[in-house]
Amino acid sequence: MLVAPYMTAIAPINLEDSETIDVQGDGSELTPFNFNVIIDPDIDNDLEARANGLFVEESGTPGPAGDDGTNGSDGTNGSDGTNGADGTNGADGAAGADGAGPAVGSMFYIAGTTAPANTLPAWGQLVARIEWPELFAFAIASGNVVDDATWTGDATLQGQWSTGDGINTFRLPNIRGNFLRPWNNDGITGPDAGRVLGTVQGDAIRNITGDILPENVNWSDDNGALQIGAVVANQGTAGVAVDGNRLEFDASNVVPTADENRPTNIAEMVVVQAASVV
Repeated sequence: MLVAPYMTAIAPINLEDSETIDVQGDGSELTPFNFNVIIDPDIDNDLEARANGLFVEESGTPGPAGDDGTNGSDGTNGSDGTNGADGTNGADGAAGADGAGPAVGSMFYIAGTTAPANTLPAWGQLVARIEWPELFAFAIASGNVVDDATWTGDATLQGQWSTGDGINTFRLPNIRGNFLRPWNNDGITGPDAGRVLGTVQGDAIRNITGDILPENVNWSDDNGALQIGAVVANQGTAGVAVDGNRLEFDASNVVPTADENRPTNIAEMVVVQAASVV
């Protein structure tokens, strides 16, 4: 709609291509071609223009603002960002304190032929007091020490320490070839009661006893440790001469034998902790 306040009559207006018309009286012009402008007197200030598909431009009072449009839909999330660089490692913690080694004077086995650092083999050898002061102090305080003359003169005491020359040396126990047996300090009850610490004990077995009374008998069979021996003449009684066989006992016919009693064993070196481990 075009407002035309100054037009009050119906007036067909034909415009050529180059003609214009002021329809509002305010200098606004139309420049279409072949327009029919009809002014309706029943509708004040109302102008309807029909112009073969063209619209007349109107410069009227602006209408009120329209309602706000609805919000658009949310946009899609952007792609994730790249990870940041790894942080640097923290500083190393302080080292823990060194653990304590075996106590001086301790004995233990090693599977080798050379004693480790700070140890000595328990072979009954003389060593310098100045070189091994901690071990010498242990030996003197052990309650298991004799003078060197006693040590060398009695093989049963060679599991003890000796005072050496009394000035510069001392002697270690000699453990070579012997089994160690826990000391029974009771002295009254239990196995090996009354034993002196550090003494050497020889081999022994429980006693085996038996008897036989052959009289006018010829042995016809033997078994195990009992064997029929050679014939012995004149074994009769009451003046009757009778030959007989000797009955012999030999354990090696049944079990392994040696010049000592021993269990199955493995030879390893025994060493003594001679100095503290720093």
